[in-house]
Amino acid sequence: MDLYQQARKAGETQVVVYSPDAPALKAVYDVFSQRFPGIDVQAQLLTGSQLVTRIDEEFVSGKHTADLLDVPGDEIWRSYTHGYLVPYDPPTAQGLSNKGFQLVGPDHTWVTPYAKLNGILYNADLVKSSQAPKSYVALLQPQWRGKVVITDPRQIGATSGLLIELVHQGLVPGDFISRFRAQNPVIVPHVPQVAQLVGGGEYPLAIPYGVQSVIQDRKQGAHEGLVLSLKEGAEIAHGPVGLLKGAPHPHAAELLEAWMLAPEGQKALAAAGFYGSMPNSPSPAGFPSLSNVKVIPEPQPDEYDDILNAGITRVAQLWGA
Repeated sequence: MDLYQQARKAGETQVVVYSPDAPALKAVYDVFSQRFPGIDVQAQLLTGSQLVTRIDEEFVSGKHTADLLDVPGDEIWRSYTHGYLVPYDPPTAQGLSNKGFQLVGPDHTWVTPYAKLNGILYNADLVKSSQAPKSYVALLQPQWRGKVVITDPRQIGATSGLLIELVHQGLVPGDFISRFRAQNPVIVPHVPQVAQLVGGGEYPLAIPYGVQSVIQDRKQGAHEGLVLSLKEGAEIAHGPVGLLKGAPHPHAAELLEAWMLAPEGQKALAAAGFYGSMPNSPSPAGFPSLSNVKVIPEPQPDEYDDILNAGITRVAQLWGA
């Protein structure tokens, strides 16, 4: 409440967030705005090179729009090394541990309120749960040729990251990416288009797809299933949040960052399909807890970029970039 009063006193009525997960996080931000009347969250969907370019342009011009970044590990690390982030240690971050993944950034330049759990999405009207692929290698079977929807693999993003991780961890054959390319997957720009094509019944499968997106789609009437018990493991992707230098609404941004780690924020994240990072946080209803799921080890933020850069050129070239 002290942070809320500071934001109100400063005349701050909004928080601007850049995030690849903006659509799914909307439900979380709505709870925040109800809890703290007069402060709205303006979330902008930005991914890959779009996100990088927008942030760089704001720092070159000195005209800042964004307050917070809610981004993957590689982008939060890049923003840290470029000096874009302001140290902030939320009072609600007590108990946040760096075990397994660096949840708290160096000099407290970011915190990680949640993680996403991604698997293989299937349209339940087109594919029975017993027939859905139980591994990523199974996507190489002839019946899935031309029937798997992915986001653009020619830039660093959800699909390219998954493909590179699978090979880097030695979980699939070394030629998996080229063989998957030969399956002619269907490329779309962003996750909302995946929902339209698979949830709408035009295609049966998509990778990678998260619990949070399935929950959002089901609210819109989509009949979808998500395979998380995969031979290679489900993909886990943490969501670091960092406060930007020059943020137009710094007090409101601190409030949102702190609230996401509080019990109320962790509950709202779970309701939207995210897995809270704080100890004893609830899991999304109807989905397994993280302790009961085999996951693909996620690279640390400081190594993620090197791993992605080592593989993205090859992945992009396979798709003609």
